[in-house]
Amino acid sequence: MSLADRYPRLRRRHVPDWVVNNDDDDSDLVQAARQSLVGAIQDVTPSARFPIHLDLRLIGPSTEGGRLPSNALLIADRFQSEVREALGSAAAARIADIDWQGVSEGSAIMHMVPRFVATNPDHLDVAVVDEFESAVAHVLKVHDALENEADDSAFAEERPDFLQQLRLLTSELNDQNLDLQVIAAGSTGSRLNSTLSRRGRIRAKALFERSAVSSPQVLSGRVVSVDLEGNAIEMRVQKQRAKAKIVDVPSDVLVGGVVMVGQPVAVSVITEHQADQTGNRTAEKHVWVGIAADKLPD
Repeated sequence: MSLADRYPRLRRRHVPDWVVNNDDDDSDLVQAARQSLVGAIQDVTPSARFPIHLDLRLIGPSTEGGRLPSNALLIADRFQSEVREALGSAAAARIADIDWQGVSEGSAIMHMVPRFVATNPDHLDVAVVDEFESAVAHVLKVHDALENEADDSAFAEERPDFLQQLRLLTSELNDQNLDLQVIAAGSTGSRLNSTLSRRGRIRAKALFERSAVSSPQVLSGRVVSVDLEGNAIEMRVQKQRAKAKIVDVPSDVLVGGVVMVGQPVAVSVITEHQADQTGNRTAEKHVWVGIAADKLPD
């Protein structure tokens, strides 16, 4: 008995358009063969599960003809870090690594597969696989949000560590003038894809671009140290019970007895920091303006 007689559904199977489409010379035969195999198996066993594959296609002048610049490997590292941050520390511990499996021509396509930490060599925890796929889906969703030029509010709920990895990835793409397309083939045969083109990279640059924020402030407390060479003082702020460093203090103030270690003082400062559109901000810097004599602490 032939396979077609045993599995009548195979008789109704048509060759997908993407297999015979000759319009796109920049195709990837590895992806095509994998997709064909998955489709054939699902026709016979709809509930079958498959290895997860991640294909990262880099598009730009430096990858024409299937070339892969050595510094392009940084992009793959950034993407791996992005997925790990999307997983969170507990789930990430159950992913041993995301391994290289090869490189194909078609711009330049890097093939990657996750390697899971198995407590039982004969059994793979499906929940861990699902967590990984959810993390990848989330990463691609955020990439799409950038590509679609979403408002800042679309990124408001993302964790700072994840946004940091997203910033590093998009910055690396900008530095190398490369677009990134990711195709994720899931364990159930599903396929997700996203693109970060020049439009998405421009949106990311605007999202993560920092601007200066400054405001006047009076700090009251006691001086705990004086730095003559650095033109700075350090004081313990009365309300916050924390130390604050004040810079650009004039030399005559430092040596003239205006501020002395152990003495109370109220200082007018300009407090500066930088912040991007995600709420990420640098540490505050306090710049000396003068003595606020009417607000001396007790």
